[in-house]
Amino acid sequence: MAVDVYKRQVLIAADVAGYAKALATALTSLKQKVVLLTAGKSTTSDPTVNVSDFSKLDEVSAAVQKVKAEHGAIAAFIDLRAFDIQENAKDVALLSQLFAIAKALEVEFNPKHAESKKHFIAAARLDGQFGLTKAIQFSPLQGGLVGLMKSLAKEWTQSSCHAIDFSAHLALSLIHISALS
Repeated sequence: MAVDVYKRQVLIAADVAGYAKALATALTSLKQKVVLLTAGKSTTSDPTVNVSDFSKLDEVSAAVQKVKAEHGAIAAFIDLRAFDIQENAKDVALLSQLFAIAKALEVEFNPKHAESKKHFIAAARLDGQFGLTKAIQFSPLQGGLVGLMKSLAKEWTQSSCHAIDFSAHLALSLIHISALS
């Protein structure tokens, strides 16, 4: 039995660069329900849920429960915070935070019997070819993010888990949000 994704929420972890907000606007124009998961106070008119620390499982779980209570079931999660990682970054916080978000969504995204597949998507900024060109320097954290997504894809057989790789040297202004939506 297929369930219409447009009747459910897409939860997007917001980045500082503003791509989450742009993606939310693009999806909303397509009649998709969207909620932004933000760190701190949001200045957008889109529905948002604030989390002060993405690495605290109890806080992320409470945010997920709040989204479900106030906006309905979650059909997809999209994390665009990799756009905020600098090329020489060594702090593994983003990976820990993405893992906490996955743990908070696990019951819903990996049930024994699902009516429809859910989608768990994370953006990475390697070289646009998952590190295969070897010509561009990028943060190893971006590779770790892709590895985490591969692990989730193997473990969460009831969901569709993917990493989308953008070149680390691609100007953010050249990424078309319409392609993401």
